[in-house]
Amino acid sequence: MLETDRLFFRPYCPDDLPFLARLLKDPDVVRFIGHGRPRTDEEVARFYDWVQRSYASGLGLMVAVRKQDMRPIGHAGLVPQTVDGKPETEIGYWMAKEYWGNGYASEAARAFREYAAAAKGLRRLICLIQPGNAASVRVAQKIGMIREKEIVIREKQVHVYAWEQSCQRPAQGTSPVALLHHPADSDTKPAVSHHGWLSVIYCPCLVTSDWSASDCMRRAASVPTPVRSARDWAAEASCFCFDGRFSAMGSASFFE
Repeated sequence: MLETDRLFFRPYCPDDLPFLARLLKDPDVVRFIGHGRPRTDEEVARFYDWVQRSYASGLGLMVAVRKQDMRPIGHAGLVPQTVDGKPETEIGYWMAKEYWGNGYASEAARAFREYAAAAKGLRRLICLIQPGNAASVRVAQKIGMIREKEIVIREKQVHVYAWEQSCQRPAQGTSPVALLHHPADSDTKPAVSHHGWLSVIYCPCLVTSDWSASDCMRRAASVPTPVRSARDWAAEASCFCFDGRFSAMGSASFFE
């Protein structure tokens, strides 16, 4: 089960239909979703059926449940999309209006970004955001997405925000991504090297080492660096490479 500090996520079931109807019939929640109008009972049923079908592909929106009181507060997940004729995977995140302003959408979106890379092997994710939806833009930016282009979907202008993993050092002026790799001269434990633009963890292959990814994160955070915290190492950016040189997950927070 996917979870965060405050939330866990589970598939929709028939008992969730009243909650889903409240979400889809709230004009403020759906203002920037599709045609922007509250859904009818028939449309709610079709939406539920679409979610259920999407589970067969290993994707789909999941109910976001708040741990402190076990209340469903929204949904989030990975959604198959087609953009300009190409298949894409979108991170979707909706929260019920009474829970806005608490960081739940960002928490959910970040969790699914990390899940998509770690469990699904996805190296590109998008968000489709209608103009004027400033709250969704802020969430997308918090998880490392940048505005890529503008498209038209069902006669609606939509901005495509995208996140991609990279195994190369960015050009000057672009956002840094940390690399966790296994250089030939490394020893059996992770070490941290500082290159000014970011910190890079040099680590042996975790497949053959008794060091876990979390050990590496703690090791990196224990060395005096400009990074903020171990959580930021794991939250801001990550790179998964399996080309023989790179062997595990690496994360780093951007310098401030």
